[in-house]
Amino acid sequence: MKIAFIGSRGIPAEYGGFETFVEEVGVGLTEYDGVNVIVVCDKYQRDLYSGKEYKGIELIYSKYSKAENPNLYYWDSIKKVINVVDIIYSCGVGAAFTSWIPWLKGIKFVTNPDGMGWWRSKWSYSTKIALYFMFWLSTKTSEYYLSDSKAIAEKMEKEFNRRKKSDFIEYGAHKNIFINNADDIGSILNSYGLAANKYHLIVSRLEPENNVHHIIEGYCNTERTFPLAIVGNLQDTAYVRRLEKLGNGQVKFLGGIYNNKKLQAVRYGALTYLHGHSVGGTNPSLLEAMASKNLCICHDNSFTREVTNNKALYFSNAQDVSKHLEAIENSPTAKEWDEIREAGFRRINEYYNWPSIISRYYKYFNTILDS
Repeated sequence: MKIAFIGSRGIPAEYGGFETFVEEVGVGLTEYDGVNVIVVCDKYQRDLYSGKEYKGIELIYSKYSKAENPNLYYWDSIKKVINVVDIIYSCGVGAAFTSWIPWLKGIKFVTNPDGMGWWRSKWSYSTKIALYFMFWLSTKTSEYYLSDSKAIAEKMEKEFNRRKKSDFIEYGAHKNIFINNADDIGSILNSYGLAANKYHLIVSRLEPENNVHHIIEGYCNTERTFPLAIVGNLQDTAYVRRLEKLGNGQVKFLGGIYNNKKLQAVRYGALTYLHGHSVGGTNPSLLEAMASKNLCICHDNSFTREVTNNKALYFSNAQDVSKHLEAIENSPTAKEWDEIREAGFRRINEYYNWPSIISRYYKYFNTILDS
């Protein structure tokens, strides 16, 4: 079995969820006898890692950039692997125009749509229309459709009537490295002006659909003792400027933290984790919070309720955020908070763990090859 992953920016993972997914699943699949994996990388990935192999995975570099020429990037990726693989797995819908071509050659083509992209408020109206068309087209041209959550699969079926050869497999997470050894986190937290169990945390791209504005507003309208720390790239956008104005000096904007050990320490030390994502499926940041035994306060939608199994705190507006933070700060060691933390951690151990996800992918790929 030879599988090519296209549509991510490439590995080693440096960018986001798709890249982490491709690295985790790709490396895991190579441990099965007879499985070979190829990952097609963005041309700029060479600046980070230019090797032809990574942890048993063959790397091929496109002459295009996903950000600059997405359609060409997907098509070039297909061309580079179409004659040497059994399965092409597309991260995203960028191959919608060309995903029928592998089918003509007897190659299985799988599309992971990655949420409801046209819902993202950062896009202009014309871009949303174009994205909607690409999602619709991908449901018609891709032989197999594999969402990253049950809720996404159901929404795609309802929106586009895609039921044939459609399924879902979620993402996974690893247990936080400080779960059984928290001795090292003090100095790391101190470097960010934080103290263990004495701050609230957001780890997010700072975009409107992630509802960071509701969280900041709710925090600032609460009588509280502990700071709110936000980990996210501080790009000079109108939305980031709006967030900084809302914070009014009361919020710690830490910027991006790209060192894994430091990020895991900041996650593990948080009293609460506030998750505002509203348009995705199985969001890696929420999984990592649960794997860190964080007390999760999540935007109330079908995606977060599926991941947390309805065992978290939920908000729909700033007033909800204020209510939860006030209750937690008034009684930070309450037993009910520990019960939520442990429920989330069990959910990772029992379901959202990478070995389980990799096993399901191995079975899935074997099934479609036999179909």
